[in-house]
Amino acid sequence: VFMKRAGGKPPAWLDQLTSTPQGRALIYQLSAAHRNCLVLNFAIQKILVQGHEDEVASVGSSLASYFTVFHRLLATRLRAALAACVPKGMPLPWQGGGKA
Repeated sequence: VFMKRAGGKPPAWLDQLTSTPQGRALIYQLSAAHRNCLVLNFAIQKILVQGHEDEVASVGSSLASYFTVFHRLLATRLRAALAACVPKGMPLPWQGGGKA
């Protein structure tokens, strides 16, 4: 998305926008209205990487059409469910303790 910009980096204002709850809410609203916008898709991925998965999940089905969002949230929930079922002290498969 940002390859034509100098350095191929996203604009600085995007970091500022994703760092506040109000900015993230604006991104969620805009992404619901403009599902094919690559900049908004990038912004949502950035929000997920920043650790706001619960917030993104609470937005609801308006972001469900983004496969990467759906996939990441599902994987996080599955890991949490598995971790809750595994006895304490037993290594979890994704921590390198499981058998292949």
